[in-house]
Amino acid sequence: MTYDQHMALDPSQPNRIFYIVPHSDFTKEIRVIEVSTLIRHGVDDAGFEDAVQHVATKNKIPACVTVRRNNTLASEYDAFEGADTAAPALAHWRSPSLSRGNRLMFPQDSRHASHPVEIRPPGLLSSPLDFVVDSVRYSWTSESIWHYKRTDLVKSVHGVNTPVAKLLVPYRLMPIKWGGVLVLNHREVDWAIVVLSALVVLKKMRKGEWDTALG
Repeated sequence: MTYDQHMALDPSQPNRIFYIVPHSDFTKEIRVIEVSTLIRHGVDDAGFEDAVQHVATKNKIPACVTVRRNNTLASEYDAFEGADTAAPALAHWRSPSLSRGNRLMFPQDSRHASHPVEIRPPGLLSSPLDFVVDSVRYSWTSESIWHYKRTDLVKSVHGVNTPVAKLLVPYRLMPIKWGGVLVLNHREVDWAIVVLSALVVLKKMRKGEWDTALG
């Protein structure tokens, strides 16, 4: 089974589809909207990304995840499930300006992770952006060395690599705000961790650090 067959957006498949609203380092609240039940296009169908954006923006769907910037340096964020930022946080995201690594910290009773998740390149000259959850390694890597439009999340277990998510970022010349479409197989990976790690990838791209992250 190829990657795109595995990620076909048939209603019978265990896939979830999210639209990450374009944002910058100055955006106070980042919104992620789920449109899983409203899209019938396949990920490789013409117009898939436009369809996701249209459904997410025209139907006034509330956010499934809201990420609030906590300081002017955009190095501390709180993530909330849904649109209520007064509710208990889903996770805390630390993104130090002088560090290549990012850390996701979850509440003690979280159903998403039982430990902090570090997202960083595994080495100075290595290509992926890695993180580990319950001893399982995941890697974000671009499909092309020439552009960032498609970035895959691959799960590695005992030497077997399984693509579990895809981040689709529209190409724009010198964009100020970055967003995109995220597709994932929630039977293979926790959806909240993937959503937050995709925001880390977008921040790397936005800051011009993605080429560095990819070695």
